[in-house]
Amino acid sequence: MDINLLPSVTSRRPYRLSGFLPRGGWLSGTLATVAVLLLSGSVAGWIDARADKMAMKVSQLTSRLQNLDESQGSGSAPGTNTQLGQSIQSKAAGRLDWSAILQDIAESLPLGMTVDSINGVGTVISVSGSASSLANVADFEAQLSAKSWVASVTVQAVMDATTTKAPVFVGSGDGAKKAAMAYTYSLSIVPKQVAGGITT
Repeated sequence: MDINLLPSVTSRRPYRLSGFLPRGGWLSGTLATVAVLLLSGSVAGWIDARADKMAMKVSQLTSRLQNLDESQGSGSAPGTNTQLGQSIQSKAAGRLDWSAILQDIAESLPLGMTVDSINGVGTVISVSGSASSLANVADFEAQLSAKSWVASVTVQAVMDATTTKAPVFVGSGDGAKKAAMAYTYSLSIVPKQVAGGITT
């Protein structure tokens, strides 16, 4: 007689497709191996594609350098084959001819007047100095305005002042018997613009 009144519990085995799946970890190991092979193949393909792109870029840059060397070595005029040459030509065309400008300023300076400083900023030339009279400043402005390369001359300031600065230019007839300078002035000169640059 059985004293245990509870029904007996037997453990159930998990359902298996016998004969369909192999036993043990063989399947999971095979799947992991296939996954690693697929992943390494795709990574290798990506690396090969990147290497091909880099090789193509290096080839393009090398051919550009060779073309640049050939254009410079062929004796062609600067700017005919490269953008750099064109940029250099346009900058050279737009530069001021300071030799001609300084000569014209010195020739335009009337008696009783000095030029103490000349500055070029962009396309504007600033001139400042001393004058013995207001008429001298007006005469200097008129002389400069008559130059073929000048678009406009504007008097910026004229002030009562005595200066002790050593002048850059002195009026041609002043020499040692220079008149007392009672005014300081500043004016700006704008050169004429032409196609490709500034004319002088």
